[in-house]
Amino acid sequence: VRLGERLSRLPGCEVLGQLDWAVDLMFRSLQILPSQEAYQRLMDMCNALYELNGKPVYYSGEIEVPGRPPFQLFDLNGLFGVEQELNSYTDNHLRLLAALSQGAEELPQAESSIVACALLPDYYIRSGADRLEDVPQIKAELQRIWSDYDFVRDCLSWEEVGKRIADYKQLDILT
Repeated sequence: VRLGERLSRLPGCEVLGQLDWAVDLMFRSLQILPSQEAYQRLMDMCNALYELNGKPVYYSGEIEVPGRPPFQLFDLNGLFGVEQELNSYTDNHLRLLAALSQGAEELPQAESSIVACALLPDYYIRSGADRLEDVPQIKAELQRIWSDYDFVRDCLSWEEVGKRIADYKQLDILT
């Protein structure tokens, strides 16, 4: 969410500023189906994420990172392209909501390839890391991934999930 807010200031990348709203909607929608208007807004966002890859800013846009080299929008390309993974995750969630609203008994498989997208390997390699395993931000993200795995395996309550989501929304993965 924080990186998306910063990147959304680049021309043509405004959709990345909607991640905060989208995360909240997707979380709430697991408990109660959203309105048709909210569903349509999420679908529009999904389509805009898909279109982001072809825009010229994708190959030239960058934001400042205090004390580090600038972060280029193309740095999202690592691990399949974060914007593509966001699109895929959002599309899968829309399919889940459609299935739930129609009372389907067979639901779409959960999309999990987005999990590793916060690692940002392209940025760290481009900005001088010799070994990704030694980058503190990547170490921290790997610890969060395993912590999340333990969390969903061991205890799940809407309240605890909501707190974890709120914490993630505040996280700046570049620091």
